[in-house]
Amino acid sequence: MGILCTLGNEINPQPDMRKNVKSSVNVVFFISKGVPVKRVTSDNTLCKTYIEESIMALQDQELKRAGLKVTLPRIKILQILESSELHLSAEDIYQQLRDAGEEVGIATVYRVLAQFEGASLVIRHNFDNGPAVYEIDRGDHHDHMVCAVTGKVIEFHDVEIEKLQRKIAEKYGYQLVDHNLVLYVKPMPAEN
Repeated sequence: MGILCTLGNEINPQPDMRKNVKSSVNVVFFISKGVPVKRVTSDNTLCKTYIEESIMALQDQELKRAGLKVTLPRIKILQILESSELHLSAEDIYQQLRDAGEEVGIATVYRVLAQFEGASLVIRHNFDNGPAVYEIDRGDHHDHMVCAVTGKVIEFHDVEIEKLQRKIAEKYGYQLVDHNLVLYVKPMPAEN
């Protein structure tokens, strides 16, 4: 039984992915963003270094497609954004870089984020009076709720809201081309 590793997901066994080369050596294929990459291992363990190299190569491609030169700070910042499920401020990213022992200044973080935004790699949000936060532009539309108590950002998509917005625009003689919906919320009071 071989291993199919889709980065970011759990490992799923696939029966046709391994071919015995020798009794103790297996060929394992990694599928990352649709790109098969072959790696020989002796004990069926995933090679962390090899996976990191594969991720770096894919991020290099993303930066090049966006017209940006591949630099270590850009790669590191892109890795942080891609691995986060949260919306991150420049300060959050800077702190993660510092915690990892990376020597990247806060001005570089702001500059790289501005470049990423200009290249449509990230989306910048300014919620209420908080700092600007960033997320990877994955091409899918979603709206946001921001908790007024904690500042937590919740992404959501609602078909009925989308239909209603188009209907309202049409009612006034317009075609909806884009929108940005942010709901400011607070937790429901606990029932006694």
